[in-house]
Amino acid sequence: MAKKNVVVVEDVMKALKERRRINRIPLKDIIIYEGGKEVEILEWVKEHFEFTGLNNIDFIASGMYKVKEDKETYLKSKKYKNERG
Repeated sequence: MAKKNVVVVEDVMKALKERRRINRIPLKDIIIYEGGKEVEILEWVKEHFEFTGLNNIDFIASGMYKVKEDKETYLKSKKYKNERG
């Protein structure tokens, strides 16, 4: 018999509330911490992402906050081309 998994409605609602909170913050005002340390995000990366139509959660989930190349190098990169399809 397949193992059953429990989903607590209150936990889902709490996660959705936090997601909405994060997405309401202007991207330029977000400070991201990873592993207890503040992550330095290049200003051009935030500016570039603002025009994608995606939200702040997507900014984090996509790993865009980790981009360290200059804009020209990144936009010419294989990684960028793969993301664009």
